[in-house]
Amino acid sequence: MSNRSAIAGLLAAVFFVLLSFAAGWSAFWIVERGNIPLISQFLGPSPKLAAQQGKAAVQGDMPLFWEAMTLLNDHYYDPEAIPTGNDATYAAIEGVIDATGDPHTGFMDPERTKIVQTDLSGEFEGIGATVEMGEAGLVIVSPFADSPAEQAGLLPGDVVVAVDDQSTLGMTVDEAVAIVRGPAGTVVKLTIQRTGEAEPFDVEVTRGSIIVPVVETKMLRPTDTPPIGYIRLNDFGGRSVEQFTAGVQELLDQGAARLIVDLRNDPGGYLDAAVRITSQFVDEGLVLSERGTDRDQEYAALSGGIALDVPLAVLINGGSASASEIFAGAIRDLDRGVLIGETSFGKGSVQITRDLSDGSSMRITVARWFTPNGEAIHEVGIAPDIEVPFRPNSQGYLPDIAVDIESGNEGLTVTKLYEGTEAAASGLQVGDLITEIDGISTLNIGPPQAQQLGSGPEGSAARLTVQRNGEAREFNVNRSYPETWSEGDPQLEAAIDYFREP
Repeated sequence: MSNRSAIAGLLAAVFFVLLSFAAGWSAFWIVERGNIPLISQFLGPSPKLAAQQGKAAVQGDMPLFWEAMTLLNDHYYDPEAIPTGNDATYAAIEGVIDATGDPHTGFMDPERTKIVQTDLSGEFEGIGATVEMGEAGLVIVSPFADSPAEQAGLLPGDVVVAVDDQSTLGMTVDEAVAIVRGPAGTVVKLTIQRTGEAEPFDVEVTRGSIIVPVVETKMLRPTDTPPIGYIRLNDFGGRSVEQFTAGVQELLDQGAARLIVDLRNDPGGYLDAAVRITSQFVDEGLVLSERGTDRDQEYAALSGGIALDVPLAVLINGGSASASEIFAGAIRDLDRGVLIGETSFGKGSVQITRDLSDGSSMRITVARWFTPNGEAIHEVGIAPDIEVPFRPNSQGYLPDIAVDIESGNEGLTVTKLYEGTEAAASGLQVGDLITEIDGISTLNIGPPQAQQLGSGPEGSAARLTVQRNGEAREFNVNRSYPETWSEGDPQLEAAIDYFREP
C-alpha cells in the first residue's frame, strides 16, 4: 500500500481524466458505514465529469504524466518497488479519491468488490462467522447459529492465527476472509489461539453454504406488562425487508402487544429497505429527504404496514448507522415510537457505486440526507429520547438459560438463579461449577464466549455438565426468554421499563 501511495500523486491526473470518459456503468444508490457498502439500484450514469474535462485535457496531461513516470523509472533507487500495471492504476485512482478528503468516497479492487457483492447477497460459501482483524490475527467475533464455525466449536474471541498453515498476521481482513472462504464441502484448517490455552491448536472446519442471519426474534413476557416482541435487525440488506416483516408478523401472531426493534451495531444498508421497513410502522408522512448537486428528492412512507398501531421502542447506539439512522430519525420525527440507548454513528451521506471494466468498483458521495424534520445527522448522529449507557453485568449472564455466572480458570460458577425460570426448576444451585455446555468445555472462557455456548432456539435443551462438591452432574435446561432475559443489558431493560409506565 505504501508503494501505491508513493506515486499516487504522479498517476492521479491521467486516471482522473480517463475516468471522465467512462460511460454506461450500472449505478446504485448507496447508504453505508465505513468500508461496508450496502446498495440499492437506480437508473442512469452521471456524465457530468466527462462534460467538464474534455479530450483536450487528456492530451494536455499525458506528456506531463509520462515525463514524471520516466523520471521515476530512470532514477528511483528501487525500481521493483514502483507499481506497474493494475497496481499503478489502482494507486492513481486511490490518490484522486484520497484528495477529496471524503472517507465515504472510495475505490475497491476486484477482490474487495467480489467480497462485498457476495456479502450483499446474504449468501456465500465458507465457515459462517463474523470476523475482524486484531493485532494477533483474524478474530472470531461471533459464529452464526448452526454454522460450520459453531459446529466446529469456534468461540467469540478465538484468534485465527493461520489458515491452512498460512499466517494471518499482517493480512487485511479481506485477504484473510478470501482464504477462509471456499467451496461448500471442502475442509479448511484453522490454527486457533484461545484465551486460557497455553498453545495454539488446529481446528478443521468443513465449509458450507451460509445464509447470513438478518433478524433475531424473541417473545418477552414480563409479569407486569403485556407480552413484548423483540426483533433485532443486523442490516438493511437485500433480504432484510422480507425477513424483518416476517419476523414482526410472527411476533404479532404470538400475541406481542408491544415491539422492541434493536438496531444496535446495525451498519445500515439499502435506502429503499429503510423506507420499506419504516413503512411497517407508519403509512404516511416523509421518511427522509435527500439533497445533492444534481438531485433533491423526498421519500414518503408506503401504505400497507403491519404494525401501524403497536407501541414501539427502538434501541440505538454508536454502531447504528446510515439506514438504521434513517429508520430511527423517521420514527422519532413522526412521533411513532421512542429511541433508547446512545447517540448513533452519524452517517448522513448518500453514495453511488459504479463498476469498472476490470471488476473493480468506485463509490462516490452524491448527496446528504435529512430526517423528516430537516435535521442533518452527518457526523452528529441521532440522540436517543432516553439515554442509557451500556454497562454490561461485570460478572456475566447467560440470557437463554437465565443464570448469572462468573468465569474462571475451571469453568463458569453459577452466582444467581431467577425464580420461576427453567434453570431454577432444573435443580441447579448457586455455587455450581459449569464445566461444559452441550459437550463443549467452559474452561478459561469469558462471558461473551459463554453466552455463545448457551444460546439456542427457544425450547431447546442446554446440556450442562456441573461439578458440585467434587461430584459431576448433568442438567438439561430448556432455553426460554423470561423477563430476566434482559438482565445485564440496561438498554433493553430500559425499553421494557418504558412499556411498564402508564
